[in-house]
Amino acid sequence: MKDFQLSGLVAIDKPPGPTSHDIVQQVRRKYHCRAGHAGTLDPFASGLLVVLLGQATRLARFFQATDKLYRATIKLGETTETYDVEGSVKIKNPVPHLSKSEIEDSIKNLTGVIEQIPPMFSAVRVNGERLYRMARRGETVPREPRTIKIYSVQLIERSHKFLKLEIHCSAGTYVRTFAHDLGQILKCGAHLWELRRIRSGSLKVSDAVNPEGLTLPPGPGFTSLHMLLPQLPRIDLDAEKSKKILHGNPVKVTVEKGGDCRLFSQDHLIAIAAVEKGLARPSLVFKKFE
Repeated sequence: MKDFQLSGLVAIDKPPGPTSHDIVQQVRRKYHCRAGHAGTLDPFASGLLVVLLGQATRLARFFQATDKLYRATIKLGETTETYDVEGSVKIKNPVPHLSKSEIEDSIKNLTGVIEQIPPMFSAVRVNGERLYRMARRGETVPREPRTIKIYSVQLIERSHKFLKLEIHCSAGTYVRTFAHDLGQILKCGAHLWELRRIRSGSLKVSDAVNPEGLTLPPGPGFTSLHMLLPQLPRIDLDAEKSKKILHGNPVKVTVEKGGDCRLFSQDHLIAIAAVEKGLARPSLVFKKFE
């Protein structure tokens, strides 16, 4: 099977333990094609990992930009260097008795459009270097805050030292930073104990497959290239316009709104294009072989 012959998306229910890269490598070995994830999960985390195959890897930015839904367990009374369970404990504090209303009021301070500072143990680059490399050398450097949105946070369960939350957030949100910041507001410290991604955009973990259960498509968890990004308008082209698009040239189209759209030829996705003033300019062109 050649590298370009299989294109689409496979939704994986990642278990705790392996890295996202480990899962991608497993997918590559199974399908013998190019593959890449559309948003990493830390090794201790589980849940939905979106893996793109073949030509679909070029669509990664669309999937990375979607909103996310997580189930997070936060441990109170301890801060760690990584803000999560994988880091060494830096500070231990007694956990005060906290009423449900006190917890929910504190959570409200971290909802809506907020500024979030990326943790030192992250892949963000500062002056060309990954922050986690600096952190491993014991360095701490100033980081620019990022604007994110926490759409909602639901308190599902609570005990004296643990909170289980359902967090709906924008792309780019660090849930472990949320946990750390909540601990600071509650004045006892906290870190992320468990994390599970439930949804990414319209993709749900309930539709995902265990890495050990991968089968050749069509099969569980797999979506073909032509079925991806249904939220983008579809425009079907005739043979003449399809040929122009496949050569990277713009074509006239009839659509009500501008923005990104999907261009099809005989039920095959051949391009993603930006439409402006009735003209579709291809930004991604796909080989028509399926």
